[in-house]
Amino acid sequence: MAQRDDVGVAPFFDPLTCPVCTVALPPRPLRCPACGVGLTGPTVAELVTTLRRADDLVGRMRAEVAVAVSSPAAHLPPQLPQPLQPGRSTGPSPTGPPPAGPSFTGPRPDGPPTGPVPARSWFAGRSVGVILLILGALCVLAAGVVFVAVAWIDLPLAARALILVVITASFGLFAQLALQRGLQAPAEAMSAIACGMFVLDLSAARRAGLPGLADLAEAPYEIVAGTLLVGVAGAAALAVRSQRHWLWTLDAVAASGMARAAVGALPAGGSGVDLWSVTVVVAGSLLYVGWRRACFPVARWSALALAAAGWVTAVMVGADRVADQVGTDPGHLASAWPAWAAALAAGLWSVRLTRLVWRRVAAAMCLAPLLLLLEIVSWPEGWVAASVLLLAAYVIAALGSGHVSGVWSPGVGLSAVLLGLSSLVGLLPTLVVLAARTGGLTPDQFDLTGVDVAPWLLPLTAVVVLGLVPRVTIGSYRLSFDHRDTAGVFVATLGALPILYGAGFWVSFWVLFGVAVFLLGGARLWHRDVLLLFALPLLAILRVWASQEDLAGPLAWTLIALACLGWVLTESRVTIRAGFLVIAGLSCLAGAAQWLIFLQVPGSLRGLVIVVLGSLGLVASQRLPRSALTRGVCEGLAITWLVVGVSMAYSSPSHRAAELTVAGVAAGITAYLSQDRRQAGWVSGMLLTLASWIRLADNDIQAVEWYTLPAATALLVYGARRLRGDPGESSWRCLGPGLALALVPSLLVAVSDPVSWRGLAAGLASVALVALGVRVRLAAPFALGAVATAVLALREIWPVAAFIPRWTLLFLIGGILLAMGMTWEERVRDVRAAGSYVRGLR
Repeated sequence: MAQRDDVGVAPFFDPLTCPVCTVALPPRPLRCPACGVGLTGPTVAELVTTLRRADDLVGRMRAEVAVAVSSPAAHLPPQLPQPLQPGRSTGPSPTGPPPAGPSFTGPRPDGPPTGPVPARSWFAGRSVGVILLILGALCVLAAGVVFVAVAWIDLPLAARALILVVITASFGLFAQLALQRGLQAPAEAMSAIACGMFVLDLSAARRAGLPGLADLAEAPYEIVAGTLLVGVAGAAALAVRSQRHWLWTLDAVAASGMARAAVGALPAGGSGVDLWSVTVVVAGSLLYVGWRRACFPVARWSALALAAAGWVTAVMVGADRVADQVGTDPGHLASAWPAWAAALAAGLWSVRLTRLVWRRVAAAMCLAPLLLLLEIVSWPEGWVAASVLLLAAYVIAALGSGHVSGVWSPGVGLSAVLLGLSSLVGLLPTLVVLAARTGGLTPDQFDLTGVDVAPWLLPLTAVVVLGLVPRVTIGSYRLSFDHRDTAGVFVATLGALPILYGAGFWVSFWVLFGVAVFLLGGARLWHRDVLLLFALPLLAILRVWASQEDLAGPLAWTLIALACLGWVLTESRVTIRAGFLVIAGLSCLAGAAQWLIFLQVPGSLRGLVIVVLGSLGLVASQRLPRSALTRGVCEGLAITWLVVGVSMAYSSPSHRAAELTVAGVAAGITAYLSQDRRQAGWVSGMLLTLASWIRLADNDIQAVEWYTLPAATALLVYGARRLRGDPGESSWRCLGPGLALALVPSLLVAVSDPVSWRGLAAGLASVALVALGVRVRLAAPFALGAVATAVLALREIWPVAAFIPRWTLLFLIGGILLAMGMTWEERVRDVRAAGSYVRGLR
């Protein structure tokens, strides 16, 4: 192999030459033009796999040589030649068989690649020094913890302090020496160890009774320790920066010290967590400025995160104090001073910051506590009072959002949006009353004790909120809402008022329908699709309201269908027309079902009527243009009618068979009328077959072959004619359905009772299918026969295997696995060859 590497011989697999006579091949050859050897089939596939495997092994050998030579390369003379690289990629060989014919096509490799050999694993591609540093750091810190916990009590105080100080200073010195030599990773590791040892020093000093630390409680100690950590890490980082270096470890340690001090101060606050939260907001803000000027990025953003956490805590404390009391007493509001202080701090930052985006964020954080406290104070006064109060605040914020500076405009505008939504929430009791009365409940059947209900708020709030939407300004963007949409909302809310005020049933019914039709007409006249969103809920309310009367139910569905059909006939946009057609079709279906019930049509005929109407719709939809979306919608609606009608045939199997027969005939007519719906013929056959099966079951026919063989014979006759007429057609598509239908049901019955005439017939049929598939080279009979034969054989073997001892089974399984492991490569080649043979079948 060394001689082969020296001369640079081409790889074993060459897709442009014949493997027998080495003559150049044309593109995508089937046979060699010189010797005539075939270049397709399982034998060629196995040869290609073997040659590629050989190239892969050679490439791995070269890679090992390259790795072995590269380690002492720094000590060799520069004029020594580099070892040759492998002629192809050293990746793993393909798991599946390569394509037989096209494998010999493709560009010839220009030569061996000159790039470095890729690492064989994740670990091999990493620096050993960095890995050793990480492991060493972990070991040293673990040793320090063990030393403090175990060996600390056996040494005098002076020795303890000397050891810890020397260790900490030594690692700090090592970090300094590493920086001077330009070793960033070792310096970061040594710095981390030194900081960790400093934390252990403080803990050990406190445990040893050092004055000033031993007398501190847990919370004050955490504050002192965090402060010392920030001071030492910050001073060390500044010293390192003066030498034109930087250690991210010191920056991170300073950030962790701030967090430790803040968390330690939390339990010290106790009931005074309000003071702690405000202090953290102020201190975090000041530290953010200081770290920003000192160019400490990690500590800077950590200080900002602490300030944000303090702000959230202060707001929550203030909100909790306001929520504990009811009323608008000034002293009650003054108890929420942490929230006011947090808002004030955010307002000061909105003036202090320079970037516009951060100033806007600070302004929003200033307004958020005010909104929260207003919400908490308003709702205990009652739903009506809260809705009116929030509506008034919405008016002020909406009008003022366009007259404030660009910094405060987004916050004021978003506040207006939130206030408007809150005022709409105040309509919840009114909407509950509307829903209850729409569902037919009387006032004494639902409990709204202590809740104010004001129906007049429904149109008033909706109109005011939507009317002032164009006045809301968020930054440089102004919301928009057409006045005609506002009028539509007003009209829609007027349609619900008769129900709220307890008017008569039919008065409310016709008012709802009239308002919905008016809105639909306005949407058509003004070309405002938004009005549809107001008309459709009224139609939904109309349908629910109609459930209180027997006649009103089907009448409501009919009116909804007529309204939607009117829109369909006047709409030119295809998508919207299709949507209204779907609503109309489903409404007609529900209305037809309820009209049948109202007219007391016998239950045995209701499903048949629905199926007949759906079948007529399916056949009629074939007269529509093929490319029209309406045709697909009509077909979908017709199929829905058929499914619903069949599901209603619950009286007897004969009625279900009759409905399936009608549906199958409709599917057959559809396949006959439309060339692009030929697949419906399969559905027709399935439905008619199912109908015949139901009749057979109704007549107590037990043999499964009476159900399967007629349909299977028809499928096989049709598939055989198609297979003979089209040589390129697959046997799975032509013969697969028929063979599966004829064989699988009988096979399932035979598995439960293999020693029977049916089992014998199924076994003989399976063997015959295997022989037929091999004889005429058809995949479907070969595969189905082989699987069925294997299933029957396993079923016969299973009772015998149950009497074999467990340890014998384990021994047999282990022997099989060992044999497979020893001959794995050969078995893989056999499986690939068998797979190539099966794929070669038609």
